[in-house]
Amino acid sequence: MKRNTRHPIWNWIIHTPWILAVLGILSVIAFFGSGAGNPLLTRLITHRLEVTTGGKVELRSLSIQWLAMRATLKGR
Repeated sequence: MKRNTRHPIWNWIIHTPWILAVLGILSVIAFFGSGAGNPLLTRLITHRLEVTTGGKVELRSLSIQWLAMRATLKGR
């Protein structure tokens, strides 16, 4: 009897979405873990604080320790 098997291209098509999802998650972790995302986070935090307080917010530095889940904000 001949066993029904998938064409090799179908294996690529079936596994591609979850492989891309894992690579995307790892890329986001590497981006923010390296500190490259700190300017983006600084702008986001500054904007949120300005909207919340209604005043002007100045943030000089942002230090994030992801594994310890600790953030240090320094401003004026």
